[in-house]
Amino acid sequence: AMIQGAAMEMASLVPIFQGERVHRIIITGGMSHSDRLLNSLLELLVHVDAAITVMPGEDELEALRDGAFRVLAKHEAPLRYRRRKRAGEDCAG
Repeated sequence: AMIQGAAMEMASLVPIFQGERVHRIIITGGMSHSDRLLNSLLELLVHVDAAITVMPGEDELEALRDGAFRVLAKHEAPLRYRRRKRAGEDCAG
């Protein structure tokens, strides 16, 4: 159920790109070390027209921390992400 939920969540994001091609899905984290999990996930994502890259690791929190420190030390500017307004929405998110 967990793998199916992850695949459904990934596939559900494709329409948000509004016709733009999804070039790559990157799978990271500790669970990406599991061949069984990855094989099941890749089987469910076979119909998503995007390359899939697996980058096993467990350093996401450290990377987030380091990025925040770089912004706080003014070595980098923070990135701003805006959600695109979807058809039928009255307000921007």
